[in-house]
Amino acid sequence: AVPVGADAAFTWAHNQIVEEGEATIVVREKCGAPKSEETITTAGGDVVTQRWVYTDPSDRRWIKILEFKDGTLQSITEMKP
Repeated sequence: AVPVGADAAFTWAHNQIVEEGEATIVVREKCGAPKSEETITTAGGDVVTQRWVYTDPSDRRWIKILEFKDGTLQSITEMKP
């Protein structure tokens, strides 16, 4: 996969706008379940980051990678596989 760029927001299916700063529950309500989820922890088991991957429903050639910290969306990266 090749990273294309980072955005602060993107439009998802049915014109749902997803923005940095939103809670995980809000993103899940707007986008549904991600294609995959990964939890990154410290050696002590503390959650550092959650990474969710979505395939763009309007153009399946694009992937959105969302990273959360403390239950809040911190970054959105768009990639082309």
